[in-house]
Amino acid sequence: MTLAVIPMSPDGNPNYLQGSAMAALVWVVYDAGLTFDREVRCIWKARWSVSKALFILSRYHTIVCLSFFLMEAIGTEHFTLPIQVGKNRPQRPQFLQPCVDNLPHHTRLCGIDRNPASSSRASRWYLGLTEVLSIMAGEFLILLRINAVYGWSRAIVLTTLFLFISESIIGLVTTIVSIIGGRPGLFRSSNILTCVFGQNNIPDVNFSMWCTSLIVVFLYIALIAYKSKDLIHATPSPGEDLDRASTRRRVRFRVLAVFNSTKMTPTLHVCLRDAAIYFVVISGVLVLNLVLILARNPYAQQGTAWLLATYSVASTRIFLNLKDLTEPGGRYNETTWSQFEKNSAVNAREIQAALNAPAPGPSRDPQPEPEHDEEADNRIVEEPRASKISVV
Repeated sequence: MTLAVIPMSPDGNPNYLQGSAMAALVWVVYDAGLTFDREVRCIWKARWSVSKALFILSRYHTIVCLSFFLMEAIGTEHFTLPIQVGKNRPQRPQFLQPCVDNLPHHTRLCGIDRNPASSSRASRWYLGLTEVLSIMAGEFLILLRINAVYGWSRAIVLTTLFLFISESIIGLVTTIVSIIGGRPGLFRSSNILTCVFGQNNIPDVNFSMWCTSLIVVFLYIALIAYKSKDLIHATPSPGEDLDRASTRRRVRFRVLAVFNSTKMTPTLHVCLRDAAIYFVVISGVLVLNLVLILARNPYAQQGTAWLLATYSVASTRIFLNLKDLTEPGGRYNETTWSQFEKNSAVNAREIQAALNAPAPGPSRDPQPEPEHDEEADNRIVEEPRASKISVV
């Protein structure tokens, strides 16, 4: 995990990191406000579970972490703000000095003003480890949905669990290596996170973290695409039989059908659509960060805040969308409504076939109605009348 310590923009202005961190924080808070009513209805009123704990951790701990990240970028010694409004930019040697004159109080977030070294170390450990924790919480929340789509297949569960554990271990190792300042045995990973202007502040040891996350995301996208292809029903064109339509579907798979398909149960449709969008967005952020680090671009340190925000917003949005489907009285009726915990992609075809199947029992041809006998009706009416007369 890349830790932003002395962010350098191409023109030497560290305010780019502060603006970027502020924008990421505002995005997460704004999304939380937009979905707060759904959160109260679907999350806070529900019983405690692993999914509920992961949702709260992914949303609110990310807000705390981004707030701390922004405060560190503004008010501590190893995040400097040397540019004062109305004054010229200082020269390069002065650029690396703490900007005590620009801030009324040089805040140390851990409250250890008497020991700056301890404050700096505590801030680094908190930022590094909580970044990994927030990202892993959001990703694990999505993995629960992927496994449910596959019907909790043992092979898929073991595969996704192995990928998740591997990514977590590599992320923790690279983060710890960055926090402790690197190791001489690792290529270009020494003297990182120090107040020295140099490219070592973008450690190459983090390449393994970004590459691993990118590979894992692509594997998740492949799993979603495969299951989406398996669930889309063949729709024959006019004059085309069903077998030929199935062949055409296998040869030419239309991706847009995943986002606008009415052949699935609502839960499967929402899960596959949102998961595909989620992993495409995450992979885009990872590719951007990896390119910036490989190019040793000074903007590379800004990717951490946006990666945190993207994982939080995407994972919580998907979770709330799926929870909406399980709320009675929603926009789905009893026929199309399916609970995510009970129905999986494995039996989606059986559910659809059952809904379209005719009622059980032997089929009977409609019987012709018997002819109406008017003479019999007249006899029925006349006989009581005659008997009445005879009695009188």
